[in-house]
Amino acid sequence: QREDWFDSRLIVGLAAVAVVGSALLVWRELTAERPAIDLRVLRHRQMWVGTVLGVMVSISLFGSVFVLPVFLQGTLHMTAWQTGMIILPGALATAVSMALSGKISRYLDARLLVASGSLFFFSSMWMLSRITAQSGAGDFFWPLILRGMGLGVVFVPLTTITLSGLDLKEIPQATGVSNFFRQLGASLGIALMATLLVHYTQESRAVLATHVSWYDFATRARLDQLVHAFVGRGADALTAQSRALAVLQGQLMQQASILAFSRLYLLSGLVLVVSMPLLLLLRKPRAGAGRPGPVAAE
Repeated sequence: QREDWFDSRLIVGLAAVAVVGSALLVWRELTAERPAIDLRVLRHRQMWVGTVLGVMVSISLFGSVFVLPVFLQGTLHMTAWQTGMIILPGALATAVSMALSGKISRYLDARLLVASGSLFFFSSMWMLSRITAQSGAGDFFWPLILRGMGLGVVFVPLTTITLSGLDLKEIPQATGVSNFFRQLGASLGIALMATLLVHYTQESRAVLATHVSWYDFATRARLDQLVHAFVGRGADALTAQSRALAVLQGQLMQQASILAFSRLYLLSGLVLVVSMPLLLLLRKPRAGAGRPGPVAAE
């Protein structure tokens, strides 16, 4: 973002290296007798579809996990302790829902659970997108509970779907491949959200700034109000006007930031929801599929 993407020769060079390196990695892993990453397990439809869905889940999860603390501390000016206490209930909801979904998936179609969890997650992201500068800790409780429940309901059934239909000897490699791509998705999600946060904030600021000028009645009224307030506290006229402009600039940046975060929350939810049609490509897992014991759990 700072180097303006492909206008930078360095970024173009690194992109070329990444493409060539990825191609060599795939070639090596497909031709090696004992590959570190056995990509051949992706020949199974359940495996590659489940892996793609896992990447989408990671992008949504880690993207939203990255964004929220930045919003709470950077925009709403909460402390690290306050941020942790706000996030804690959602984390507990994830732990509880994962334990429950593992038992429920024995009786319900795992695909239905994944779809339901995705809707929970999208609902939570939509609720977070409505947050304003006046929101308090209580406004985050139910959205994060919903997010935690949604992700917990998605994780276990998705693993079951991904590993179903594989031979027992393929399970260890398939688990490694699935985790490998989920980690890539997590890295991609964080990088994507960090880049879009800067872009959306700049874009929102530019739009808002067009409505903040000396020719706008509301702007002049707000500045006059701030100037009078600072003069009333003992500042001279020039200092009061300088401080008033600084306050107005800060409020403009805060609102631009809130609009940017709102778009990122919706994007996180949409990434997961738009990938749900892939569930139609999957077969219903057999009872006990994907549960080969300690190897799969690792």
